[in-house]
Amino acid sequence: MARNYKEMIWEDYHYRFGLAGQGQADIIQDYLQARSGTVLYIGCGPRPHVLRRLSPYCSALIAADIEFGCLRALEEDSPLEGIPLCQMDANRLGLKTESMDFVLALGFVSALG
Repeated sequence: MARNYKEMIWEDYHYRFGLAGQGQADIIQDYLQARSGTVLYIGCGPRPHVLRRLSPYCSALIAADIEFGCLRALEEDSPLEGIPLCQMDANRLGLKTESMDFVLALGFVSALG
């Protein structure tokens, strides 16, 4: 079923940071506007528009995904200026303690244990 223009604009704004709904996106945006910092976005997926919308609210943004194909798609289809891409497992980040100010993982599912 085709979506009309109003539905597309609403959905585009509502999910502007990925899987976060409008309420969550508003909280994320307000929080990052009040506190500048480096954000690690875990599970970024192949969605450059989400990274471009999030980037203005970060002093630095690092996009990470476990799937190399997602990162390759970002590089090939829509290169992102100033947003480094990292392949990593969210369960084993391998980062120094306190090297990131914020970690964002929207819709992330982890099997613990």
